[in-house]
Amino acid sequence: MNKILIGIVGANGKLGRSNAGAVDRDIQIIGAGRGDDLKELFGKSDVVIDVSLPTNLPNTVKMACEKKRPLVVGTTGHDEENLKLMRQASEKIPLFYTPNFSIGVAAVAKAAALLKGMLDADISIEETHHVHKKDKPSGTALRLAEAVGTDQIVSHRVGEVVGDHVIKFSLDEEEIILSHRALSRMIFAKGALRAAKFLVRQPAGFYSMDQLLHEDELCAT
Repeated sequence: MNKILIGIVGANGKLGRSNAGAVDRDIQIIGAGRGDDLKELFGKSDVVIDVSLPTNLPNTVKMACEKKRPLVVGTTGHDEENLKLMRQASEKIPLFYTPNFSIGVAAVAKAAALLKGMLDADISIEETHHVHKKDKPSGTALRLAEAVGTDQIVSHRVGEVVGDHVIKFSLDEEEIILSHRALSRMIFAKGALRAAKFLVRQPAGFYSMDQLLHEDELCAT
């Protein structure tokens, strides 16, 4: 079986370095590109993972459509224009977008949405990340907030914390708390590679961790 050739845009960042160091017998990381290197990178790749900066997205999406390559986008802090751009591109190519590649976070979001439907509770989210993280609140916190329909988010930036998220369901006489703690950035790297392997088999469309989680559920049955 031929290995899947995965290109990485933004390999010098924290997640990019983790991706480049992740080991998977089914894939081969062939390099990273930015600026003038994008054309060559997309030409050599079966699928590309973009973990660079939101400002790079227009060029990355343009090249993905030109070369007709599946694109995985794992950056956060995108504005409405970038989100619209991804939706438009997904009509031509398979495009996977998530603010967090953790399967655990995806499962927590699904569980939180289920609890919301069962409880008449006041729901709040508290998130903590490292001091270098630029977006506040995090893309993950916004995704969780969307899942439970709340705008109550408290954000902290402390030390080198990889990522902690807590969802609190407050009732009159009890509380339910869902939490997720990332112990290593490697979970995001592994999730990104799984997303790439999933996406390379898909037709044009817009994909997220929901589809990846659903595939895991089907495999478990």
